[in-house]
Order: sequence, then C-alpha cells, then structure tokens
Amino acid sequence: MIRHTKKIYEELYPSRVITYLTRKKTYLEFRFSSRWYNGFRRRYSISLRCGTKRAQKSPEELEPVLYNWIQYNRRMLVVIEGKSIISIPRSPEVLVVGRIKLLEICNMDQSPLLFEFLKGRTYTRKGDRTVRLKEGKSSHDKRQCTLQIVVFVDRVLRCKPLLMFKGKPGKGDARRRAEYKKYHLSIVVIFNEKA
Repeated sequence: MIRHTKKIYEELYPSRVITYLTRKKTYLEFRFSSRWYNGFRRRYSISLRCGTKRAQKSPEELEPVLYNWIQYNRRMLVVIEGKSIISIPRSPEVLVVGRIKLLEICNMDQSPLLFEFLKGRTYTRKGDRTVRLKEGKSSHDKRQCTLQIVVFVDRVLRCKPLLMFKGKPGKGDARRRAEYKKYHLSIVVIFNEKA
C-alpha cells in the first residue's frame, strides 16, 4: 500500500520528489510513517484479513439449487386461505411469517475451536530482545473441537451448544469421564470418529 501511495504522491506532486543517481527518492513535506499508515487504514476501515470463503462450485452450477430454494420460500410465504396456518385456530403468541411459524426458522453453524489459540505468541514489553514462552501440554497444540450452535428466530433456546471431539463415541476411559464432569451442564459434549 505504501508503494502505491508513494507512486500516487509522485504523480500528484512531482516537484516534491527528489530522485538521486542511486534511484533512491526523498519525499518532501510528507512522511510515510507507520502512524500515518495506521491512521489511513483506520479512517477507511482497511484491515489485513485471511480468506474466509472459497467457492468449491461455480455459481452456474449452483443456479438450479438456488432457484429451487427461492421458489420453496415464496410458496411457503404466501398466505392461502384454508391451507395456511393463519386459518387454523391458534393462540396469539404464535408468530408467523406467511405459512411458517417463527419457531420453525433457525440457523445452525459449526466452527472449529483450537485449545492453543495463539500458539507461539505472548505479551511482553516492547524492545525486549528475548521472549520466553511457557508451552502447554504437548497434546493440546494439536487438539481441537467443533462448536455447533443453533439459533431460532423467536429467541427460544431449544438446542444446547454442542462440542464435538474426534475420538471413539461413548464415555471412554477414566480420563475422558473426568473431563466430561468438567463441562457445564448446558453444553452437550460428544465424540465422533470423523468429527
């Protein structure tokens, strides 16, 4: 970004740029400091990010699936007299969107959780030449689980959060049974060979 910024600065203010025989350049009346760079990124909401989604199928291949999904939703959102739940006697607290009850709409997502989140990093004073780390147990850096959460539109908790570990199903040995007891009762913990 700074390289592009310097190029734009040269185009806008050529009289403020001194080029030496060694091709080194000096920019007058402006410093491309890290403070300016961080302020620029903050002003325009720019941050260094990792890729979050990579398409496994082309949009053309997904088109029929999307059309079917949209048609289904349109059919379910239309209120039809006699066939809709609107015409069925029900209490006023049952909220609906077309023919779908809010208690039937939910969103489920899974995300991986690492036991050692920032492995190899720690907080220390600026300028220290040596940074010492205290390593955790050797197996924890490779251990991870999958967190699954289900959220309903009407905000009623119907499904507990689920932690899924890789391993043989069941309570297992004494070490695993002791670990089960440490989890909160509001969380479901399972072991799955494929996880």
